[in-house]
Amino acid sequence: MNYEDPRDKEFIIKLVQEYIDLQDQRGEGFSIIYTQDRIKKQFESLNNQIKKEIKRIAKHHKEEKGKELTIYNCFDCYLYTFLYDKIITINNYVEKIKSKKLIKREILDYQKDYLRIIWYISNYIKPEAKLLQYD
Repeated sequence: MNYEDPRDKEFIIKLVQEYIDLQDQRGEGFSIIYTQDRIKKQFESLNNQIKKEIKRIAKHHKEEKGKELTIYNCFDCYLYTFLYDKIITINNYVEKIKSKKLIKREILDYQKDYLRIIWYISNYIKPEAKLLQYD
């Protein structure tokens, strides 16, 4: 993918903006503490964004290589498998969040996981972004 193309940039811009919005100005904590319902919705929204990006990658692959991505050749496109792995991780988080009433510490842990996924995706796609990882 050419993330210099304005059409391709939208996905990464949304991720980086979410990353920035979540942290306080010093990058030392969260500027917003989500509720259980909100963190679930954030994960679901990110999941939907990633699915759209995977479809764009598959379309781009078909245009560039002349063949569709299938279960047999999708591992040839690492970005596709990288993002697909993130969907599996997010689905796991969403199921755990839905399974019980979370205490504040658990919500904060999931919020860190959410931020970490954004960090991994952003820094993989645009290494020069150099986002700091929140611990």
